[in-house]
Amino acid sequence: MAIVHGDIVGAEAWLAAGFSGDPDLMRIYQSGADQYIEFAIATGALPPGTRRDKSDPESEWIRAMHKTALLAINHGVKEKTLGTYLGVPAWKAGAIINAHKAAYGVYWHWAEEHVKQGKKRGYVSTDFGWKLDVEHCQYNTILNFPQQSACGEVLRAACVFLCDRGWGPCLSAPHHDAIYMHVR
Repeated sequence: MAIVHGDIVGAEAWLAAGFSGDPDLMRIYQSGADQYIEFAIATGALPPGTRRDKSDPESEWIRAMHKTALLAINHGVKEKTLGTYLGVPAWKAGAIINAHKAAYGVYWHWAEEHVKQGKKRGYVSTDFGWKLDVEHCQYNTILNFPQQSACGEVLRAACVFLCDRGWGPCLSAPHHDAIYMHVR
């Protein structure tokens, strides 16, 4: 028996691009480019046209830093915390956050509007109707809700799809943006 892992690659980036309509995020996702390399290019850490080269330790280190930064920024991280995560001064972390906001302005306009409207309504919801009461929620929770909840909905739909096609007994566990199955 083997465990098989299926992951929705780049799920949060795909959802952020789709929800916001940000043309730069859409271009990155549709091109199949490495989103972390593209973000490193946007911050000036790598030159335009850079492609991932796993044999280049320096570019892999820069990519790893920008992966951490990108995921944290999408969760609403602040300068001091990002600086701690990356091992850089807060001012440098702030510059990375600002570079993200400059590079993906359409996304940030949509995200801020989503938070504002959610607070005004008192809740945010998913396309399938799941609601989150935001009265006592932190900004970061509301900010990241669309991507996290949509990942959950895509995963739930995938599990239903598998069960409807007779694969239910093989389904081991869903996990954020992945499915684990046991097969012979």
